[in-house]
Amino acid sequence: MLIIDEQFSSTDPVRRCQALCFSSMIQELIDEDRIETELAGNLLELGEFFILPAYQRFIAGAYACGFVCNDLAPSAFDIHQPRVAQTLSSVGFADIRAFTHVLLRAERWADGMTSPVRDALASGALAVVGRRIADDCDLYAPF
Repeated sequence: MLIIDEQFSSTDPVRRCQALCFSSMIQELIDEDRIETELAGNLLELGEFFILPAYQRFIAGAYACGFVCNDLAPSAFDIHQPRVAQTLSSVGFADIRAFTHVLLRAERWADGMTSPVRDALASGALAVVGRRIADDCDLYAPF
């Protein structure tokens, strides 16, 4: 068996360890952004945000943990909808995965000019995703 360079499909299962790892990465990004913003005394410049170690881990982790897929359309979830955090608090796992997928694709398309990930932090959407993945038993298959 060899290591392959292939993204996950939306039909590939996400394992519990992947989900919990990704949830931890979300919380680390939330915490590091808050701490660095408090130390700076104001919102970090985009360049400063992009070099946060937790941001780098979050981006890589979204792909590695199976939350970015090779077969989801950019329209799979509207990340700009009003009250996106509220919507995410009640959707199923497929929609959480679609949100994360679209968010990460949008981050790449933004090419450093803006940051949809930072917007998702500010709106509370990423916090909702992290909490749901960590705590919501309804997202997990039974043992």
